[in-house]
Amino acid sequence: MTGLLTHGFVYAGINLDRMRPITSYQGFFQHMILLIEAFWSKAHGWEPMSHIDSFGRWFADAVHFGCPTIGLIAFCLISRSRIGRTWWKPVMVAAAFTAMANVLLAYGPKAPAEWIA
Repeated sequence: MTGLLTHGFVYAGINLDRMRPITSYQGFFQHMILLIEAFWSKAHGWEPMSHIDSFGRWFADAVHFGCPTIGLIAFCLISRSRIGRTWWKPVMVAAAFTAMANVLLAYGPKAPAEWIA
């Protein structure tokens, strides 16, 4: 589930230039991104698509943190496992990995060749 959500949002975000019908896999996630962007813009008092760069940065963080957290919640509900008072530990792990990903993207190598060399 987590992989499906993450892949759907990332793949649809990369290919947002050509809209697909909502009944397709990519089209469903494209329409979800545009709906979320419209709500996000309205919450900030902006016109839709006027601050798309800011939305993209926010949405990338939301996908990095939200999709694994949704997967964890689904796993706990399906498996009926009791987390008890330790519910915050998986959430903190997801938050830490989101922060690490942001640091690597901001300060890491800029070209893919630098990762190999």
